[in-house]
Amino acid sequence: MNRLHAFTTAMILIVTTLVVLLFAGCAQEKDPVTPANILPSRVATITTPGSTTDLTVLNDTVYIADNTMGIARVALRNQYQLVIPNLEPTNIFGEIVWVGHDPRSNQLLVADRDASTGSRFPKQVYSLLGDSLVSLPGLDVSGPRHMEFFSDPDTVLRINKSDINGDLYNIYTYKYDSDLGAWALTPGGTNYRPNVPSADVQMAVWDKPYAYAAAEEYGFVVLSIPSYDVGPTEYGYTDVPGYALWVEKLDTLCYVATRSRGVSVVSVANPAQPRLLTTIPVPNSESMEKLTISTDKKRLYAMDGNDGIYVLGLSNPAQPVLLGLLPSISPNSMYVHQDMLLVADQSEGLIIYR
Repeated sequence: MNRLHAFTTAMILIVTTLVVLLFAGCAQEKDPVTPANILPSRVATITTPGSTTDLTVLNDTVYIADNTMGIARVALRNQYQLVIPNLEPTNIFGEIVWVGHDPRSNQLLVADRDASTGSRFPKQVYSLLGDSLVSLPGLDVSGPRHMEFFSDPDTVLRINKSDINGDLYNIYTYKYDSDLGAWALTPGGTNYRPNVPSADVQMAVWDKPYAYAAAEEYGFVVLSIPSYDVGPTEYGYTDVPGYALWVEKLDTLCYVATRSRGVSVVSVANPAQPRLLTTIPVPNSESMEKLTISTDKKRLYAMDGNDGIYVLGLSNPAQPVLLGLLPSISPNSMYVHQDMLLVADQSEGLIIYR
């Protein structure tokens, strides 16, 4: 009787084990690879009339800075169709090189550069009203490297400017004065520069009361910004390999594009003492200039102006893993919208990955 009982118990254990393994195998077949490890696919390439330099999305329409041709539009809800005609500038003699939008008014803004001087930086900002571009009074942005809007609670335009009147002050702040109906430079917006005289602030992620800045060979800087009317002061610093050109922030981590050295990961859990955790080398990359994070925070996109868009997986955010390359001939800018990665490529036009 004891032998029979032992035999029966053993058979039950064997059958149970087989059932568990069977269900586990089925589960793996249903989800063999996590979405974070799958590279996005190119789903559309839309040729624009001129050379694309920048892009943004407003109300499910992609607005593209199309250099001398004005503003090209692509409707995302209509099978990625190019909207005809192009919005050609009627009162601008330069080349349109930047587009963004003001979250306060939900209005599209564009900036041009002086084509006669060959400067690659914008000089004036305009708002798009209907099919016309209207200059915004008080907003002279000669020489900015990067422009972005924030609401806190009023919309503030942060501009990184370099070599203005022979100095190297980089961070300027404009604020919209609703009483005057114009933009004005705030009083304290020009009193920060890196300790290294030759370094410029390439761009900064603003997360009040701090800004996280890429300052070329000087490295990664945390700036204290107690008020938008007070200029930023240096609060924390750490060196990173190569040239710091771009920063993206995810929780207490900052990712830094370092041109030819790859992507550095910096912990800012203590903003006063940022700490370099690791640098992920990207083979063959020589011009890594910009970064952006996918909406689901599972991927980090790193733009190389010569190769295309490198994709890094963020299953472990502190230790990104290089997944592969999305080829692009000459990308200038990229933008994440919902589950799409939009790339402005100077040669190909608008590229859509998803």
